[in-house]
Order: sequence, then C-alpha cells, then structure tokens
Amino acid sequence: MAQNKKKIDFDILYSYFMSIFSFLYLFFLINIKILYFVPLIVSLFYKKNIKFLLFLSLGIGFLQDSFSSITFVFAFSYIFTTLSLYFLKRILKENILNLTIFTYIYSVVFSILNPLFYSVFETPIKITLKWIFSDIFIMPIIDAFYSLVFFYLSVVLFSQIRRLNIRKLWIIYKKIIFQKLPFLRLK
Repeated sequence: MAQNKKKIDFDILYSYFMSIFSFLYLFFLINIKILYFVPLIVSLFYKKNIKFLLFLSLGIGFLQDSFSSITFVFAFSYIFTTLSLYFLKRILKENILNLTIFTYIYSVVFSILNPLFYSVFETPIKITLKWIFSDIFIMPIIDAFYSLVFFYLSVVLFSQIRRLNIRKLWIIYKKIIFQKLPFLRLK
C-alpha cells in the first residue's frame, strides 16, 4: 500500500510541475492560450476531495488572473467548473481515455462559463458563430490533445521507465546502439 501511495504522489508532483512548465513555456514563449492546469485538476478529481480541488481551482484561477488584465474571471470560472463537474468522477472511471474526455468536458464547461463571468466583472464577450466554433469546439479538442500528450501519456511513459531501473535502460540502450552502429564499439 505504501508503494502505491508513493506512485500517486509522483504522478501528482509530475503533473504539477508539468502544468507550471507548460504554462510558463507555452504561454510566454509561444503564446498559446489553452487551459494549462485542467489536466492537473482533472487528474486530482480521483485522488483528492472537493475542498482541496476548490482551493486548487481558486489558486490556479488567481494565478491566471494575475497574468491577465481581468480580475476574478478565471478564478470564478475554475471554481464553478470544478463544482459543476465533480460528480463526473463517479461516471468516468480513471483511465487515459476517460481523463482526456473529462478534460474535454471541463474545457467546454469552462468556455461556456467564462463569458458569463466576463459580463459580470468586465465587458461582455460578443458571442458569435466564430466564437462558438473556436471556443466551444476547437479549443477543447486542443486542450484534450494537450492533456493526452503532455500529461497522461508522459506519466505512463515515466512510470514505465521508473519500473525499469536506469541501469537496465542503459544496458538496453547500449545493446541497441552498438548493434545498429558497429563502428561505435570500443575495441
């Protein structure tokens, strides 16, 4: 049981650092505007209680609000999306495909709630067909793909690498390299 608890902590820690890294890298250097922290929240739906998730959503919302000109919009959007979707953890069991679907649903609900909070705290967003297509359909697909590639598959990959210890991995790597490239063999 203690071994399983350690693995969960590693996954949470990895997801947290991956969220921060991707937020800093993709937001500031490439300027891609996706929901960077949603995979972290969604993966924690299965591991933590609602109180912890609401505080985490509040913190993430304030972090994103601090990098935008609008105050409290992201915080309230994250909190109310987390509140409205917490019950889905009973319907969608924890596996890679369901976590990706859950991220997609979270992103859709977030995109629907966000204009409501914009209209409360700032100027209302003009809802057009282009906005509906981009924010309700395209961006949630990008968020789901981001969560699948950067979070869930990488956690699976790193847990497999951890299962093999580094020495075995190096021996396998040497064997493959020296078989394919015989001129690299030490004589």
